[in-house]
Amino acid sequence: MNSEAEHADADVVILSGDGLVYEGVHYVHRIEERLLASGLRSSRYDLTAPATIQPAPAEAYVLTGGTTSVHSDAQWMRSAVGLVRRLVERSDQEGYAIIGICLGSQILAEA
Repeated sequence: MNSEAEHADADVVILSGDGLVYEGVHYVHRIEERLLASGLRSSRYDLTAPATIQPAPAEAYVLTGGTTSVHSDAQWMRSAVGLVRRLVERSDQEGYAIIGICLGSQILAEA
């Protein structure tokens, strides 16, 4: 579940879909490792969980890969596209970057 505490004080919010690099290792793990090695703080926002809050303000948002098609009728995918659309609409004004990896880039294009 997404909660306020999970998003406090992050430089980068990782918006995670349903992708695994291999059994037990999610894309988020790899991204977190690299951000930490660069001295950046990150938090996770699970796009597949029911949205209870919006992602916290950050310098950047990274959308991960996944296995679900961007054209899927899955509720979480429709919600994810809507959320990313709102982030894109505010990105210039609020001065943050949005990066999509694999499925994440497709969600970004769809938004």
